Amino acid sequence: MNEYENMIVCPCCGTPVPSGSPFCPECGTPLKGPAVTAPKTEAPDSPADLNTESTESFPFQGLHFVGGICPDGIPEEDIPDGPDDKGLKMLVDFCRKTLATALGDGHDETVLYLNEETGEYQIHRYILDVGARKERHHGFSADPAVYEAVMKRIDELGLLQYEGRLAAAMTGGETVVKFLHEEQMVRISTDNVPHEHFLDLDEIGMLLGSFIDLDKELH
Repeated sequence: MNEYENMIVCPCCGTPVPSGSPFCPECGTPLKGPAVTAPKTEAPDSPADLNTESTESFPFQGLHFVGGICPDGIPEEDIPDGPDDKGLKMLVDFCRKTLATALGDGHDETVLYLNEETGEYQIHRYILDVGARKERHHGFSADPAVYEAVMKRIDELGLLQYEGRLAAAMTGGETVVKFLHEEQMVRISTDNVPHEHFLDLDEIGMLLGSFIDLDKELH
């Protein structure tokens, strides 16, 4: 059998991927057959409802992880400004960055915030495609259970042991997780944790994103 018969090509970065893979291993783009899809899912009501072993599709439709030029047909001048995120307290931040490309850097960032005045939790997405000039920003009201679920998983994966020292990212890319622990912001990344934790960082991003409810978008 030809080794490529059971392969598809990631439409975002062009990497050959085994057919049936839920995500591109190179850039993280959600895959379903030969095309990128991300069917809408409901946010879990509590951490117990969340299956962290699953790598089913990321629920945020139409937006991509960075790793290549991923045009979505939206002219940059038509991208609206995002919701207000000023004054919100950051609890968890997951970011995948493409660095020092000829076309310009890109990033895909998911952040859990707390509005300390109202007690409301919010998840915001910030996406800058490689080569783009304007960032896309969307925000969503979130379930209070999300912070507990993410911190529980961070603990289970053994990520609390790292001091989170800042390291300079090299050309190429970096995955960063920041989280508030005992009122201190800890920053860990693919530049300062052992290689065996790289996929754990991605798992935190998928877990955080699984709580996005498209019906609760902020405007």
